[in-house]
Amino acid sequence: FWESSIGLDYVVTPSECLTDNLLYKGFKKKQIKPLGYPILQKFTKHIDKHDALKQLNLKDDVLTVCVTCGGNGSAKMPDIIKKLLKVKYPLQIIAINGNNKLSKQKVDKLAQLESTQKANKTILSYGFTNEIDLIFAASDIMVSKGGCTFINEAMSKTLPQIFIKNLPAQEQYNAEYLKQNGAGLIATKEYDVDKIVNTICANPQIIEDLKQNIIKIRKPNALNDITNFICSINHKANYSEPESKISALKVINKVKKANNKIKHLSVIPKNEIQTHKAIEKIQKSYEKFGFLPLDTPTIELSEVLLAKAGGETEKQIYRFNKGDNDLSLRFDLTVPLAKYVAQYQGNLSFPFRRYQIGKVYRGERAQRGRYREFYQCDIDIIGNGELSII
Repeated sequence: FWESSIGLDYVVTPSECLTDNLLYKGFKKKQIKPLGYPILQKFTKHIDKHDALKQLNLKDDVLTVCVTCGGNGSAKMPDIIKKLLKVKYPLQIIAINGNNKLSKQKVDKLAQLESTQKANKTILSYGFTNEIDLIFAASDIMVSKGGCTFINEAMSKTLPQIFIKNLPAQEQYNAEYLKQNGAGLIATKEYDVDKIVNTICANPQIIEDLKQNIIKIRKPNALNDITNFICSINHKANYSEPESKISALKVINKVKKANNKIKHLSVIPKNEIQTHKAIEKIQKSYEKFGFLPLDTPTIELSEVLLAKAGGETEKQIYRFNKGDNDLSLRFDLTVPLAKYVAQYQGNLSFPFRRYQIGKVYRGERAQRGRYREFYQCDIDIIGNGELSII
């Protein structure tokens, strides 16, 4: 429907290849912005392949194939896995079934059978997971049904794709685009997924060629580019003065007085940009050494935060009641980490490497360069029993 909306100010497209088609439909060139398809920023962050394989308990000398069928999964997943089991070479298969429980049950049975037979295939079966970026980093190639989001997330990780046959029309267009640009392969009745993977195992250079072509057409920074474009045109908007300018000035004066008393972080946009750049550099450094990002609640139950220590800590925390709950703002990132590990221990792989960068709050004496609200950058390695960091 949007193709006929030629009265739009701008239309953002995922690729320059759509420009001629939109011009034909009546759009003007100045309206068309081929900035890419926005994806979560975690897919643009580098994860070392060796570290990713290690976290998934996989080998780095065996071809790793990731199979996805969208967030809701697909009944085709077990059939795709069966085809991959026909490949004569050793494989590590990561099946992402999404929310399709029946599909996962069938794949789980295939994985169990393959394990008991001690065959040359390893199958990891996932349901819905938030570790797609880690799985993509560990994989050599992906088998998918051509969904736009998965395609762009995989391309951001320079992950070549094999598209299954008989795709819906809109997804067939996506697959054809990658194939035409030498960045993807499409399965057919005569040359199905198993035969394609056999060929790749015999000729690993195919993957390298696909990767080079992906780099030429991908737009991993689409989210930032789109955001920057919106910000660049935002000054053209017409804003009216507030109805009560005097009341607004009173509020501003009150805020200034409160800031002087509280001594919390409040910086101008120029300095905030520098802060974000510094944080990004720290994040890249942490991730280079295999640490995974984690975020924990800013507000916790007071009894949880005070479990670490009392005394001075109790005096420093910002504490308040909400209904029957005794709550506090976190004063560091260590106690929330301990709570997280205790809560999700069964779902974590150890040693668990985590980093967190976030604001903490301490009701101590404020002074120059020392605020009651500040950023803390933490890295920790949590072991299970004995731990060797090296």
